[in-house]
Amino acid sequence: MTVDGDRAELTAVFQAVHILANPLGSPRWTLGGTYRIGLHPVGGEWKVDSMVMTAQWADGNKDIMNLVSGGQRPTAA
Repeated sequence: MTVDGDRAELTAVFQAVHILANPLGSPRWTLGGTYRIGLHPVGGEWKVDSMVMTAQWADGNKDIMNLVSGGQRPTAA
């Protein structure tokens, strides 16, 4: 974590395992990467004000996510 005045940023490493039995292949899709999280102090506590996920690697059946969403790709907020 780095702190610069009233701003801080931390990086967290993640690995997410998704499992869904399906007729299209492997039931597993694993995604790994980092989250970059921005924070600022509010009332003596650090509060998250931004978060960016960066996928760096994946393994397995990525079609699981399309099956779960009914074939709809998610849109950015």
